[in-house]
Amino acid sequence: MNFGFKFLFGIMFMSIFCYGVLALTVEQTVTVDVVPGKINIFSPQAQVYTSRMVPINISLSDNATFRYAKYSDNNDGLVTLCRDCFEYGEHNINVKPFNDGFHRMRIVAEFEGGTVEQFVEFFVDSKKPVIHKVSPVDGFANGTFVVEFTEENSASVALFYGNLDEIRNTTIEPDNCTENFFGKMRCTVNVDLADFDGEDIFYGFTVLDIANHTTLSQIKRLTVDMSAPTVDSFDLNVDGRRVEFIFSITEDNFKEIRSIDWNAFFPRWRTLCTTLSSGMCIKEVTFFSGEHDVSFEIRDEAGNSAFLDNVLFSVA
Repeated sequence: MNFGFKFLFGIMFMSIFCYGVLALTVEQTVTVDVVPGKINIFSPQAQVYTSRMVPINISLSDNATFRYAKYSDNNDGLVTLCRDCFEYGEHNINVKPFNDGFHRMRIVAEFEGGTVEQFVEFFVDSKKPVIHKVSPVDGFANGTFVVEFTEENSASVALFYGNLDEIRNTTIEPDNCTENFFGKMRCTVNVDLADFDGEDIFYGFTVLDIANHTTLSQIKRLTVDMSAPTVDSFDLNVDGRRVEFIFSITEDNFKEIRSIDWNAFFPRWRTLCTTLSSGMCIKEVTFFSGEHDVSFEIRDEAGNSAFLDNVLFSVA
């Protein structure tokens, strides 16, 4: 093979090689996902709405000749918003009704090239909390307060109390409240009223929901009584089956003295006195023969109690 033939053969080989590479390069396939259109959601937003009528405002990309917008709420069926439109709710306010609670809204747009969908989540809370009752209603306070209310989305419950010189407050976490069969929430809170003992105070509750609705209860006026009754003296006289109990009590807000005989066949609390005469309660009770173990509870109107336990005596 002479030099000229080798040179010609080399040129032909390079040409074939380059053509093959070019052919391979041209035949490579590139896959591109073409989005048929775009949805812009301006409303609803991920927030809490205080009205059941929620504005819907969307726009559709104008690179398609066919546009069709629908929406569904919490997996319900699709409802048409507009046909052959570029926007909905932008130039004219358009609202749709939604129930109170959580919503997951699906917006679907159909273009000639396919379907696009987007989701937005929001909350509706249009109702103010309803406070049904508080306690104590009147009389005396010993530090225990109760509120009952209806609110599905409560954020906080607060008790405020005090007098003209000082107002205090304490917050109750809704998770620490209990729910009854009727959906009412009941919250109990205990506070120290020792600094107000013997004085009058005002108190009330507020309930706040996640939409910043606040409800204030009625304001109640009470007298603070943190002190249990004082038993100054106690004595008893046994006469056959009859036993006379003699109490000397110091208590401005006296309610009652009651007793229970733990040696009875069916022990139960029995009322001895509901009033005091010059600070005295004198009561005669008949017992069956035998040994007796009696306890006494002395109560005031504020719920404070003093106890006398294991009063032992024998009846012939």
